[in-house]
Parts: sequence; structure tokens; C-alpha cells
Amino acid sequence: MHILVFKTNITQSEEGTLINNALNTISGIKWNFDHWDTDNILRIETENDCSEDIIQLITHAGYVCQTLED
Repeated sequence: MHILVFKTNITQSEEGTLINNALNTISGIKWNFDHWDTDNILRIETENDCSEDIIQLITHAGYVCQTLED
């Protein structure tokens, strides 16, 4: 199991249908946002490392998405 953590600029008010629907199209992942964190963290649980797909999906929607290192 991979735990992927991303820094985003997606605030709770911006986390609308577009982002939710886009993330839901990726099979085999569980995801959530931590908007209490100043980096608006997106956490994803997945069997495969799909970091590049996630970054591409979020940036294509017009938001910032960067891998957050430990």
C-alpha cells in the first residue's frame, strides 16, 4: 500500500464537484483533503504509485499540486 501526500492550493470552498469527480475517476484509490493544514494536504492510499497521474489531473484542473516529501 502506498500513501501519497501532496501539497495543494485547493481550499475547502474550492474542493467542488470538479475535483471530487476527477479523483473518483481513478480506480483503486482512497483520498481525502486535510484543509486544517496550511498546505491543503491531499492524501491518497493506493496499491500503485500514481503520483504523476494525480499531479497531472490536479494541475490540468488549474490548481497547484506538488508531492510533499517526508
